[in-house]
Amino acid sequence: MKKKLGMLTVIGKDRPGIIAQVSGILYRGGCNLEDMSMTRLEQQLAMMIIVCYEESKKKKTQTALDILAKKSRLSFFWKDLPVKVTAERFERGSRISQAGHTTCLITAIGKDRT
Repeated sequence: MKKKLGMLTVIGKDRPGIIAQVSGILYRGGCNLEDMSMTRLEQQLAMMIIVCYEESKKKKTQTALDILAKKSRLSFFWKDLPVKVTAERFERGSRISQAGHTTCLITAIGKDRT
């Protein structure tokens, strides 16, 4: 059972239940959600999810996402990430990049201008 890492991007008009539907499909496909970022702009939802998945189950999961896309007018984009998945790679709280550098979060706060 070969595990891989991918990024799933979800874009569409925001409404109640989107996260539950998408995460339910990923759960039934045996995926593990490693990281997630979501934002709402105006009435649009943009969500990025890093997913660890079994290669053999990807097609079934993708088919379920395609069905949801048609029913809900959401757009899904799946990109496989070139990261070797190991047991140590996903220790809770471990945020070490592939090159061995620690990942940092930088936040800028100030008046908006051009």
